[in-house]
Amino acid sequence: LLLGDLDFAQTTPLEPIDRHAELRHEPVGRAFKADANYVAMRVGHPLLRKGRPTLAQFREYPWVVPAAFSSFQQKLVEIFHDSSLPPPAYMLRLDSINVCKALLRQSNFVCLLGREQTAHEEHLGVLRGLPFPGLESIAPAYFSYRKRFPLQAAALALLEAFR
Repeated sequence: LLLGDLDFAQTTPLEPIDRHAELRHEPVGRAFKADANYVAMRVGHPLLRKGRPTLAQFREYPWVVPAAFSSFQQKLVEIFHDSSLPPPAYMLRLDSINVCKALLRQSNFVCLLGREQTAHEEHLGVLRGLPFPGLESIAPAYFSYRKRFPLQAAALALLEAFR
């Protein structure tokens, strides 16, 4: 979006929306909000046999965290710290959703993702998810676009259809 490869995006930012002054963010209605507390893992993962795992049980497994959003990793560490627990011993920093999903399918890694991001894999029966204690919130969604560049007619029409 910043480079101009996209005209606009529907986003659920992990960082404060004012991070990029060159972008405008328009709040989206409730229908487009994404889960912010969904920990995805492979079907057959040991955590799925625990019902509703505790924070201590979640920390026993390796995590994938977004490399571009250091505040996300910080928030995760704070949640464990606030419960007097050390954070997970292994956190792989990675930004590719596709690589993340492949890693989840083939290992005991876990990753905080929205349900929308894993819906297809859940439908196929390869990934499942659990709520994560301490993040029982819904992330607000936005239409984001560049301030200095007016949207082309086709992009504007598509944005209006989403609105």
